[in-house]
Amino acid sequence: MPKDEFGIIDSIDPDYNYIDYDPEKYNCVSIECEYVENWWKQLHLLKTYYQRMSRPDFGLNRWGITIIPPESLPGFLDYTHRT
Repeated sequence: MPKDEFGIIDSIDPDYNYIDYDPEKYNCVSIECEYVENWWKQLHLLKTYYQRMSRPDFGLNRWGITIIPPESLPGFLDYTHRT
């Protein structure tokens, strides 16, 4: 079963481009895609950034790195704990 990975970056560098896939560096946890698939549909209004802080967007970047800022974390956690 394919998996998506989520990790925590303790301190975001606003000028850094988080384009590289590096799950070991961020202690990522793997979640089966079947669980995550609905998240892309449900979290489309969540304020996020794609790869770097200069690329604001909404929702999760399906095939890339998503940065979830502190103000969006409660909404993300609330939804993911319900599913």
